Amino acid sequence: MKAIDRYTIESVGMPSLVLMERAAIATVEAMMKDFEFKSALILCGTGNNGGDGIAVGRLLHQAGKAVTICVVGDPERASEETAAQLKIARNLNVPCVYSLENSWPNDPDTLIVDALFGIGLDREVEDPYLEVIRRVNDGTFRTVAIDIPSGLSADNGYVFGAAVIADKTYSIGFFKKGFSSQESPAFTGEIQLLNIGYPPLTELAHIIDQEESNGEQI
Repeated sequence: MKAIDRYTIESVGMPSLVLMERAAIATVEAMMKDFEFKSALILCGTGNNGGDGIAVGRLLHQAGKAVTICVVGDPERASEETAAQLKIARNLNVPCVYSLENSWPNDPDTLIVDALFGIGLDREVEDPYLEVIRRVNDGTFRTVAIDIPSGLSADNGYVFGAAVIADKTYSIGFFKKGFSSQESPAFTGEIQLLNIGYPPLTELAHIIDQEESNGEQI
């Protein structure tokens, strides 16, 4: 997926922020069809998966939902795209917080959106992310994951200490190899594939072959 992203951005010429925006639009459209909710808590990391989540929160806010975006981690270390999405959200007065201390929802119909980690996670989850994941899993709120439940390996379905248990996962672009593991369904829930405009697989075959020949897996 990282190689496909690079090819789409560098060779096709589709900017990363455009891909992020398309992912957010597709996710919001799917969420609005699949769930009835008036409020949403968007849990965002500082990587690009968090940027997807911030964009989702902004679009839900503009659609009339009561939204709180919670950025977990140091916003000063956010990726360039995520920092841009956070700036847009702030400029549009979308509620953004940096702690769940006073932001955990009281309305049982609130939808939790997991955008803490994406496919790049390759280490054990630590606090403050670990605490947030445990809090989500200990609650009774409906939960959706953007691209992959945070804490789950996209390569093999390994759980990096803890992973979000989602009711539904909106997988961006392509299914992840880790979804085929026996353990993954307990975390992903139902998986829905979202098309955001990546080139067709026929055009990506040479990239996949190259990555596999290098010993990596897509």
